[in-house]
Amino acid sequence: MSVDYEYTLSRTKERLIVNIVNSLLKMGQKLDLGIYKLDRETILNNAIKITGYKNFGNEKYIEVLDRLVDNINKVDITPLSKYFLNFIARKTTMNRLYIENYIEKHPEIEDIPIESPVFIVGFPRTGTTLLQNVLSSGDGYRSLYLWELATPYPLHNDKKKDKKMRIAKIDMVLKMLKRAVPEMTSVHDVGVNTKEECWILLANSLYIPHTDIGSGLIEWNDWLIKMDRTWVYKEYKRLLQIQAHNMPTEKFVLKCPSHLFNLKPIMKIFPDACIVWTHRNPINSIASTSSLMSLARKFFFGYVNQKQVGEMVKNCFYSIVMEAMKLRGKTNNNQFYDINFEILQKNISQSVKNIRNYFELPHNGTHDKAVQDFLNMPRKDKPGKHRYTPEQFGLDKDEVINKFGKYIDKFNIKV
Repeated sequence: MSVDYEYTLSRTKERLIVNIVNSLLKMGQKLDLGIYKLDRETILNNAIKITGYKNFGNEKYIEVLDRLVDNINKVDITPLSKYFLNFIARKTTMNRLYIENYIEKHPEIEDIPIESPVFIVGFPRTGTTLLQNVLSSGDGYRSLYLWELATPYPLHNDKKKDKKMRIAKIDMVLKMLKRAVPEMTSVHDVGVNTKEECWILLANSLYIPHTDIGSGLIEWNDWLIKMDRTWVYKEYKRLLQIQAHNMPTEKFVLKCPSHLFNLKPIMKIFPDACIVWTHRNPINSIASTSSLMSLARKFFFGYVNQKQVGEMVKNCFYSIVMEAMKLRGKTNNNQFYDINFEILQKNISQSVKNIRNYFELPHNGTHDKAVQDFLNMPRKDKPGKHRYTPEQFGLDKDEVINKFGKYIDKFNIKV
């Protein structure tokens, strides 16, 4: 029986609203209206003017900002994309001022312990999202919602009003993004109340690695991955401490593919970290990420070479996994728990119990029921909505398996 469907990427079309916005922004650029003037002083002064604060924290941030602005001004991307990157730079800069001010008012924050946090590392489509949701569903466990990640500091002393205000801020941005790239919901259905990845917190240090595949910011990315990221994870820990200060937390459950590339700073800043590494045939992760990055690249450039994206993602993932295996060999292996996708998928509840027992995580008797309650809920991003094939991106399954041979053999990954 044949199945007639379109791949997720093939559903992207030129949208009138996007074309109009690009035209207006381009006109504003030509008329020098300052709609998205990209230079360090403009961004910093604008943040100071809006917030009323002047302390940006670690000076390394300024260097990263300089590198980012320089690269943005070099690449030929759509006006809307340039405006979006300018928004990110301005938003993170203002966030830093608010964060530093909040910690100055509450210096006890930096004394709050973040004990044995659980880091779920692994490539996309290896079960990380599902595992994060089920593991964090019990009492005492906590993953951060999008509204918490996007504005990682309180806006109001009243917790109900604070939540409402923070949700309103990210909801507006999310609606605009979904309007510009509605296919994104097929790849990963993001909402203000979904538990999301830590890259949003790391972005407050302007550490957003490997986004060059989608954005074309190659110079900036090359510099980021060579940079000592210890200071980034120190700032990341402070953001977790702010979350714990606002709502006491026994155990954080954190997830992000970038963590796999940063095991060294993680182990340095969180020496008692519990690291869960999910594994699956790399071809699935590479193809899925290639589809996502192709959507991003089309947004940034207006066009996309899918095979070029596939090659970039494949090489990126290879360098990450090789570096992770190398660093892991130098650390305490007892801090790692490996789980293959097929085992996780076959019995999620038991997998959660195994992880809990391995790391001796807290369990008050309600966790198992909470896990099952979550599993009984319908998933909006159920398998089948995101449609793609490795061949779309010029990926040869046998070549990928051969390239990742050491990784596949090391963790007995089913191919």
